[in-house]
Amino acid sequence: MGLEKCPKCGKESLIKTPHSRIMTEKLGCILHTADEHSFDCLDKECGYTSDIIRINTDMGNKLSLPWYKRIF
Repeated sequence: MGLEKCPKCGKESLIKTPHSRIMTEKLGCILHTADEHSFDCLDKECGYTSDIIRINTDMGNKLSLPWYKRIF
């Protein structure tokens, strides 16, 4: 993963920082449904940090559908 341009200072110092994995229990199985991350600037003077962003996995997208759409 390469560095990206920071929206605050404009330098190539923005890095994706993982925060957590969202796990959901369905019928006794634990499924990985989403990942959370933020973007942090590596420049000490800038200190930019984005909000936490949640991205669903393929399994999370399937589980977010109503039950009748999952069957048909």
